[in-house]
Amino acid sequence: MKSKVRFKGKLRSYLCWPLWLTIPMTLADVGLYFYDVTAGFLLTVFIAIYFVLELGLYYNTRPRLANEIINFATQYATVQKKLLNEFEIPYALLDYTGKILWVNERFSELTGVGRNYHKSITTLFFRNTKMHRILRLKKRSAFSGFP
Repeated sequence: MKSKVRFKGKLRSYLCWPLWLTIPMTLADVGLYFYDVTAGFLLTVFIAIYFVLELGLYYNTRPRLANEIINFATQYATVQKKLLNEFEIPYALLDYTGKILWVNERFSELTGVGRNYHKSITTLFFRNTKMHRILRLKKRSAFSGFP
């Protein structure tokens, strides 16, 4: 099975640095040829073997590494969802318009809405509550410069 995951950023540079190491070794090899041809030839053979082995390891470990990363992300998401669902504080995930996307068990218990409730959060909390008035007063005092 061919891996279609493309590594980016620091992970890609971490995986490629052994391959890039052949460039300074090759430059050192050119200098070694001026000093001793036999030693330069031996280092050339070593560099060629090193490069072939590193290239093989790179292409051999990429699919396994991609699978491990995907498995870790899946397990992490599962654990995170379980923790959020069993969180003691009522928790709701909203989109940018205020529409409910997801609620945990405690939020469902307190508000009486189920998991399939995807209406605006304002339908659950009325505007004339004490909390709304406090927040409105704090907003006014923040803009007016008064504490």
